[in-house]
Amino acid sequence: MTNSATFDLLVTPVDRILIDALSRTKGFGRCFTPDEEVALQVLAIATRENHAALPLGDALDQVLTDSCLPAEHGDVAPIAEAVRRGIDSLEGQPLVETTTLTRPLALQGPAIVVSRDDDESFVAFRRYAFAESQIAKRMQRAITPSPAFAGVSAEDILELLATQQLDDEAKQAITRALTTNFSVISGGPGSGKTSTIAAMLRVLSTLATARGDRTYRVGLCAPTAKAAVRMTEALESAMTPNSVEGRVRLGDLLGDYLDVDKRSGSVHQLLGIRPDKTKSLKTLDHDLIVIDEVSMLEVTLLAKIIEQAPNAHIVLVGDQNQLASVNVGAALRDIVDGCEATPLAPLVTTLLGNYRSTKDIRRVADAINSGEPEVVRDAIAASGGVVTFVESAATAQSQVVAWAGAMEESARLGRTDEALDAIGELAVLCATKRGKGSVQFWREKVESALGPRVDSEGQFRIGAPVLVTENERLGASASDDRLSNGDIGVVVERDGQLGVLFAGLGDRFRLVQYLQQAETAWSMTIHKSQGSEYNSVILSLPPVASRTLTRELLYTGVTRARTAVTIVGSPEALAKAVRGQASRASSLSQRLRAMSLPD
Repeated sequence: MTNSATFDLLVTPVDRILIDALSRTKGFGRCFTPDEEVALQVLAIATRENHAALPLGDALDQVLTDSCLPAEHGDVAPIAEAVRRGIDSLEGQPLVETTTLTRPLALQGPAIVVSRDDDESFVAFRRYAFAESQIAKRMQRAITPSPAFAGVSAEDILELLATQQLDDEAKQAITRALTTNFSVISGGPGSGKTSTIAAMLRVLSTLATARGDRTYRVGLCAPTAKAAVRMTEALESAMTPNSVEGRVRLGDLLGDYLDVDKRSGSVHQLLGIRPDKTKSLKTLDHDLIVIDEVSMLEVTLLAKIIEQAPNAHIVLVGDQNQLASVNVGAALRDIVDGCEATPLAPLVTTLLGNYRSTKDIRRVADAINSGEPEVVRDAIAASGGVVTFVESAATAQSQVVAWAGAMEESARLGRTDEALDAIGELAVLCATKRGKGSVQFWREKVESALGPRVDSEGQFRIGAPVLVTENERLGASASDDRLSNGDIGVVVERDGQLGVLFAGLGDRFRLVQYLQQAETAWSMTIHKSQGSEYNSVILSLPPVASRTLTRELLYTGVTRARTAVTIVGSPEALAKAVRGQASRASSLSQRLRAMSLPD
């Protein structure tokens, strides 16, 4: 029998508090057996590692090996067997509810849920099992359109799209979005996702204007405030006629019968909740809700939107090959996988275009998804220098220092537009914050090369890019000028004072002393770069021992670039990243497949 002492170095005080609380469940009335203790410890560790559910079949051993237990634990089979025995022992107790994958769950009930079917069984904390059940249940009835779109046919939509320059897949995605109440638009960077959303809004505006009897309410959101800002800016750019100079607000582009909710922004903002709260304050009475960058969305937040918007057509937009949420689950990937080869497959449309990066970058990205290091090396070699791989940071350092020096010079000479434009020219993207090849490593390289600071204050020097790390508080500025987590600006001097100038509508200038939640951005994590694009990317890999090396991390970093990528690291680190897929166990795909089966 596996002794619970095995996990002494893995179980955190928070895990311990949770397990102790479970032992006091009303009606339980006894101490946990050693196997039960191990099962609960592993479930707590797995949830902390962002797994939404643990499989209880053969896949459990692989999940434990991939992400839950350090390599020095050796053979995980005895631990996996202890988990299975422990869960079996707890079933029938007040602590656990046993159900099937197809049966809807209630929000209230025993803290742990075991979901079984003929092929697989899963154990999860109730909030995650409930969230996955909510998503699967909504998708099962996705074919039913809401009353708002009654009478809108696929033929009507395709007729309106006939004159637009769109791929067949994009037209199909728009048709599905407006004739079913749940759909997914998937595609890699530059595949036309923004253009498709923009065309969808144009069609909806035309339909609403033609009917003239009601206004359609639209919610646009993304997992983070910065991603939501990027989404809005991209839509405004896509919908603005070429003859119009400057930026035009989205609301002014959509006509009188399409109302974009003023709460549109982050998912939390649309729902009216704070990031540290899960209870929604708003019922979403929208006709259409578009959620961008869904790969970053936590499974419980997606379920919350579904719960609060029972009548809306919900459209998920994203790239399932990118990094998943920093919290629990990988909802987009699970949904795409779970719908494949089932009656739900028509709900997912994959866009295949490439309107942003070069074909060579796209070819390398596809090679990364193959999981074969040799295929990636061949794609890099065939790119003609568009994508390069170097082992020494010194090889890329001269390019980074030249870029930083030019940005600093532009800022000192008052050429602020030039300095702001430089932010989009190059990005140094790292897997880790500290250590070799990290964010800190590259910042120190740049600062050392630029030399002593002149006319600078605190941690920022003139010309330095500055990354905001927390949303600006309400009331700090007008809503259009608020800074979002992920915004990047440049340090400039104005009227004898140092401040940071940010791109966007209006004059977004903040004195450096008022930017408490910000950091120098000569380099940043790959996670922080999601949703952004740059002309060139320096992608810095950590040492081969790092657990962060995954296919999703490498793919996300490479696909931030439009024209050129330099990957810095050891051949071993590159190979490990290509072979390693991020492990996010859940029961969502299995629930979707189970619910799709005929009765």
